[in-house]
Amino acid sequence: GDVTDRFVLCRPQFEMTAEKIVEQLTLMVPERAGGDVPEDPQYGLFGAAYLTSAYINQIGLKRYDFTISDSPAHNLLDKRELTRIYGDEVFAKAAENGYNINPNDLPAIDDVVHDLLITAHTFFLQVGSHEETTRFWTNMFGSERVVVLPSTELLPQVEAVIIGLTEGTLELVQVEEFLRENNVGRVDAESIARSVVNIPIGAQAALPNFIKRPRKGDFFREKTDLWPLGEDEVGVESKKLEDGPVWL
Repeated sequence: GDVTDRFVLCRPQFEMTAEKIVEQLTLMVPERAGGDVPEDPQYGLFGAAYLTSAYINQIGLKRYDFTISDSPAHNLLDKRELTRIYGDEVFAKAAENGYNINPNDLPAIDDVVHDLLITAHTFFLQVGSHEETTRFWTNMFGSERVVVLPSTELLPQVEAVIIGLTEGTLELVQVEEFLRENNVGRVDAESIARSVVNIPIGAQAALPNFIKRPRKGDFFREKTDLWPLGEDEVGVESKKLEDGPVWL
């Protein structure tokens, strides 16, 4: 949205299960206050880059971040808007995450995107085909990270394709079939397939700790542990269940 709108941004919080994120996405209603170009997704990018602490980054992998708009953005951030959106402690919270942001010398949007790309697989999902919008976000993200979103109603399917390709669980030749099987029409499926062909395929799978990543069914001794128990440890720990939880 825009800082002049009632709602500047809608973002789900990071969750352990996809079901919770999907539920939060269904609660987001765009304000549809058109006519104000550029808009202000740079404030959402700021939160993603500096106010987010995610488990996946602690084990050497990257999280996902999607920015969705049909317009370019303003290049600069405003200290007053940051405190209005995130609260008076916004810069203290950024510092807790290791980012010492000078309120009087705020980063420009390209600096924010640069920092976000270090910790996240970051993409811009473009609604519509406005050339100025494409040009602006291509300059910010690179052409390989700008993907056409034919309709906001297809957001879950497009995000699933991008994540599947990045994780290596989906191949390009499977994209159209996957989309058609998940309620996407032929024309839109073909458009999406063309748009994702140049994204960084397998980028998550190429990271060093990808093979070691926790899987569904793994046990953790403590909820805050980075790595699950080994197979030889699970049997021993399972005997201690009556003494307290073994985190799943």
